[in-house]
Amino acid sequence: MAKVSSQMQLAFTVIITFIFLPLFFSQFLVTADQMYTSSCKPFSCGTFTNLKYPFWNVNTQPSYCGHPQFKLECQKGHLIIEINSQKFYILSINQSSQLLRISREDFYDIDPNHKKYCPKDYINVDVDSHFFNYTSNNENYTALYECGHLLQHLILEISDGFVCRKKDMMQAVYVVSNSKLSDFVTMNCKNRITIPGIKNTSTNSSDVVMGFLNKGFEVRWSGVGEEKCRACMRSGATCGFDRSKIEVTCLFKRSATAKVVVAGAWNLKKKLLVGGISAVLLTLAMIAIIYIYWRRHNNHYAGSYAQSVKLTSHPSRQESQRFDRNQYFGVQYFTCDDLKAATNDFSDQIGDGASGDVFYGELPDGRRIAVKKISDNGRLDLFLNELETLSYLSHPNLVSLYGCTSSRGPDLMLVYEYVTNGTVYEHLHGDRETHENLPWSTRMNIAVETASALKYLHASNIIHRDIKTSNILLDANFHVKLADFGISRIFPSDQSHVFTNPVGTRGYVAPEYQNHRELTHKSDVFNFGVVLVELITSIPAYDACTPDTNLHKIATTRIQNQTMHELVDNTLGYDLDSDVEEMVNLVIELAGQCLHGSREARPTMHEVLIALQDIQRVGQNDMQHADVDIQGPTDEIELLAQSTTT
Repeated sequence: MAKVSSQMQLAFTVIITFIFLPLFFSQFLVTADQMYTSSCKPFSCGTFTNLKYPFWNVNTQPSYCGHPQFKLECQKGHLIIEINSQKFYILSINQSSQLLRISREDFYDIDPNHKKYCPKDYINVDVDSHFFNYTSNNENYTALYECGHLLQHLILEISDGFVCRKKDMMQAVYVVSNSKLSDFVTMNCKNRITIPGIKNTSTNSSDVVMGFLNKGFEVRWSGVGEEKCRACMRSGATCGFDRSKIEVTCLFKRSATAKVVVAGAWNLKKKLLVGGISAVLLTLAMIAIIYIYWRRHNNHYAGSYAQSVKLTSHPSRQESQRFDRNQYFGVQYFTCDDLKAATNDFSDQIGDGASGDVFYGELPDGRRIAVKKISDNGRLDLFLNELETLSYLSHPNLVSLYGCTSSRGPDLMLVYEYVTNGTVYEHLHGDRETHENLPWSTRMNIAVETASALKYLHASNIIHRDIKTSNILLDANFHVKLADFGISRIFPSDQSHVFTNPVGTRGYVAPEYQNHRELTHKSDVFNFGVVLVELITSIPAYDACTPDTNLHKIATTRIQNQTMHELVDNTLGYDLDSDVEEMVNLVIELAGQCLHGSREARPTMHEVLIALQDIQRVGQNDMQHADVDIQGPTDEIELLAQSTTT
C-alpha cells in the first residue's frame, strides 16, 4: 500500500509540475524579452544618434549587444573606440556604407588650447585588418619628433606641425606627407610615427598638410556577420553577439527547435491557450507513463541500474564523447590541462615567433603535436583568424590543425600536426644547414609544392600575407607543409584590391603593400619570388647588418644586369650539370617576374605553378632541349630596380 501511495505522490507531483511549467516559462520569456529590449536599444552619445550593432556602449549596455571589436566608450559627448590596444576618437559614422572616420586619441585636439603630451612610445597608427580596411581617400603621413632647433626653420617650409609636452618641456612635432619624407633623410629626426590621413586637397605651392590630424582618416568595417544581422532585422529582431559561439545572434528570439522565433509581447490569451493545451497533452502523457511504470517497474529499474553500471565502466569512451561534443569550427577542443600533460608542462620548446612560442607534445592516442601558445600581444583576433582559416582548408601541403583551447580561457593555444624536419629557413641558413640535404631537385620540389599550396589558398580567396622560408615546414621526406596563418586574410571576391595596414616580414613585403597599403593576391606572389631567390642563392631575405639592402633588391638588379648566376649556391652543381643550369636559369627568370615592381605585371600563382612544373620536367625527363614557356601577364620581363622598397 505504501508503494502505491508513493507512486501516486510521484505522479501528482510530475503532473502539477508540467502543467505550470509552460505558463512559468512564457512569463519568463516576456521578462527576458523586455530586458533585451531595454538593454540593446540604439543609443546616442553627443551628436551621434541611433547607434546600433555592431557598436555597443560599454558604459550602459551588456556585451551581448554588440561585436567585441566595436566596443564604444562615451566620454563627455565624444565616442572612443579601441583597436589593437590603441584608442581612437570617432569623428563620423555612416552605418549604411559601414564607414568610420577616426583619429588616434593622442593626435586629436578636443580642446585646441590644451597642449597634448608627447607619446611615451613612438608606435605607428594601426588598425585590425580583419575588421577594418583603409579607404582610397587616405594617404600616409609621418610625424617627426626631436628634430632639433637648428632645423626647424627648414622643416616649417614643407611641413605642418603642432606642439606636445615631454616632461617639463614643449616639443615641436612636424607632419609631412610621405611624398616629402625623402627631404628629411639628412635631418636626423630621432623618432617618427606613420599616420594615415585624409588626402590633402590643398593647392598651395608649399604643399603644407593643413590640419589633417583633426580630420582623421577613413576605414570601412566588415566581417561582423552583416548578412545574418540583416536576416535578424528582417524578422523583426535585433542583432547581438554570442561570445560563446563567436557569431552574430538574434536577440528577442526564443525557440527550442529553430532557435529563431520573432519575440514580442505575449498577451494573456496566448499564455492561457499555450498553458491549457500543454496541460491536456502532458496529463495524457503522464497517465500513460504511470501505467507503464506500474506494470514494468521492477524490470525498468533493473534495466536502468544495469545501464548505469555499463556506462560508468567505460570512462575512456565518455572522455572521447566529451571531446566530440566540444568543438570549435569543427576541430577538437582541448583543455589547458590536456595540453599541459601532452607537452610535459611545456618543457620542449621547438620554435618561437611574433605571435607565440611552439612546444612539442604527444597526445594519449599517439599523435605527435606542435602546440602554439599565443602570447599576450598575439591577441584573440590572430587566434580566431588562424582557427577559422585552417578549420575548413584541406591540402596536402598545408599544415593540419588538430584542435584548440577555448577562446574564453586564460591561455589561447592551437594544436597542429608535428612536422619533423624543421623549416626551409633552418636548412638554408640555420641549425639544420646541410646543403647535401637540399640538392637542387629537393629545392625544386619545395618550390612546386609551396606554389601548389598558394594556388589552393588563392582559389579559396585567402591571402597568406607572410610567405617566407621560416613558414615552410618540411616532413621527413622533405615534402612541404605551409604554416602560420595568423595574419592571413579572406579577400573579397568582388574587389581588385583592398587597403589595409601592412603586415608581414621585413625583406618579403611587396612594395605596393608596404608603401601604399594595397593588398592583393599578387602580394603573396612577390613573397614567393623572394623564396625562389633564397632557394637559388641560399642567402637570407633580410640581413640586419645591411638593413637598406634586401635580397629582392639585389636580385632585381642582378637579373636586370644578367649577373644573377654569380649568386647561385655553388653546392647546386650549376656549373657542372647542364640540366641544373637550365632549370636554375628558368627559375631565375620566373623569380624576376614574381618580383616585378608593378603588381599587374606579376603572374598569378596558377601561372607560377604551371611554369615550375614545366621547369621540373626538364630534370625529371632528362630533356636535352626543354621548350618551357613561362606565361606571365606581359610578353616582356620588366624589372623595376627602384620601386621595390621594403
